[in-house]
Amino acid sequence: EERSKVNYDHPDAFETSLLVEHLKALKEKCAAYGIIPVFVTPTPINPSLMIHRAGIEHPTPDWLTHQQFVCAWVKKQPYSVDVASALADERGWLRSDYTTDGLHPDYLAKKSMGEKIGQYLESTFPWVTQSLTKKTNS
Repeated sequence: EERSKVNYDHPDAFETSLLVEHLKALKEKCAAYGIIPVFVTPTPINPSLMIHRAGIEHPTPDWLTHQQFVCAWVKKQPYSVDVASALADERGWLRSDYTTDGLHPDYLAKKSMGEKIGQYLESTFPWVTQSLTKKTNS
């Protein structure tokens, strides 16, 4: 019942060190089954827009430190994609032109993320991606 009161859409919902421990466990589980995990940095947020546009409560003052901690762990992995830096402004916040509410990346941000991840997969796993066909809108 206590879990049902937690807003998992809010950045403060996760304990950073516990999150990294779960990512490590996921990595180990993948290794046990011969799966290559590709980790992606978490997207930044824009606290000002969260409050003013969406009425979402302000994250803890040290949210950026926590986000950077997770990003640093992800970047140390053998297979990882850094999408956070491409979405961040000079403060490390989610760029205002990439979000409407400060918390969720919008269509353009998701498109940018998808392209960056796609390029990484094509260059890192060409034997997989070369056999794929791109969906077209018919």
